[in-house]
Amino acid sequence: MSLGCVQSLLDPTGFPGRTRPAPADVLRVSDATGIPFVELLEALWRIECSRLAEELGRLGLGGSADAHLAGLSEAERAEVRDFVDFLVARHPRGARTLSPLTNGPR
Repeated sequence: MSLGCVQSLLDPTGFPGRTRPAPADVLRVSDATGIPFVELLEALWRIECSRLAEELGRLGLGGSADAHLAGLSEAERAEVRDFVDFLVARHPRGARTLSPLTNGPR
């Protein structure tokens, strides 16, 4: 994908006379450039990444546990961190690759 093509997709003034790119097109741009899909959605449609993360969290999807931990006390959060450290320490290194976008398995 050419730099000019990416720039034209991200140009907010370029859409009044034409249709915005389809989600599949945006996904291809994301794959070709390494720009996170959610950042492209935010740039093209003004859909905030935080809104997407919040809605995915409500569905039980996503890579962040922040919403689940928010109601815990500091001592409880420390206990969770200790348990995570324990699990990471006993897990063999390099056993699986994590996606840089979701922090989940690829």
